[in-house]
Amino acid sequence: MTHIIKLDIQFCDPVLNGIKTFEVRKNDRDYKKDDLIKFIPVGLCFQHVAHPIENKIYKINYVLTGWGIQEGFCVFGISEVNHEDRKR
Repeated sequence: MTHIIKLDIQFCDPVLNGIKTFEVRKNDRDYKKDDLIKFIPVGLCFQHVAHPIENKIYKINYVLTGWGIQEGFCVFGISEVNHEDRKR
């Protein structure tokens, strides 16, 4: 499954550069390992902001719930999917 989710512009560069490799999200989409993520960068008032991250796809490597994480939320690890992996 591919999830299209908004990402605040302040987090776009850290995700794109591989520094921020996780997301904390309300688990209203039943995120699962191996799901794909397409980020839509947004700024004030959730308006779209052009950013190179919108041309990338990320894969969920791990999903964590419980363990002190508020009920209904999750933390998931992500990594960029390269073009070769997208063809499979």
